[in-house]
Order: sequence, then C-alpha cells, then structure tokens
Amino acid sequence: MHENTLSAGVHSRSTSGTRPYRLPVSGRAVLVHVTPQGAAIVDGRRAERVAHLSELAGHLTPAERAAIATALPALARLVELHRQRTAEDENETRRRR
Repeated sequence: MHENTLSAGVHSRSTSGTRPYRLPVSGRAVLVHVTPQGAAIVDGRRAERVAHLSELAGHLTPAERAAIATALPALARLVELHRQRTAEDENETRRRR
C-alpha cells in the first residue's frame, strides 16, 4: 500500500471509531487509538460472528463438534504463539528506534 493511501486511511478512520495521534518525536509516525465508538463496533461485529458460527455449528454432527473440541488446545496454542511472535516483533521494533 502506498504511504499516502495508508496515511489518508488512518486519518479518515478518526470519524469511524479510531483516533490518530502524531508522535512528538516524528511528524510522520502515528499511533491509532480505538475510541469508545470503535470499541462498540468491534464488540458488535464479534457478537455477529459468534452468533453466525453458533448457528452454523448447530448443523454439525456430534462427531464434527467433538473433532473441533479435540482441536481446541492446538488452536489455542497457535494463538499463543502468534501473540508471542507479535510481542517479540514489537519489542524488536522499539529496540531499533
């Protein structure tokens, strides 16, 4: 994505649930904070996904639901690994500054 496109996207979001803040050390770097309106949007979309998946899961056989339940620990581990890597990447980025 082109830098100007990304910047325009960040600033246009300030009216739709996020608020950009310029970092004082750089006129170009921007932190984006979720507003209460933005958090409500995220929560609403999450609720919609849960409702949709719950409805779909109602069509699964007991064996299919059991297979998903069996896979949950491995899926939780994937999420944990992703979070660790993301934190490591963020720490590396901070260290380079």
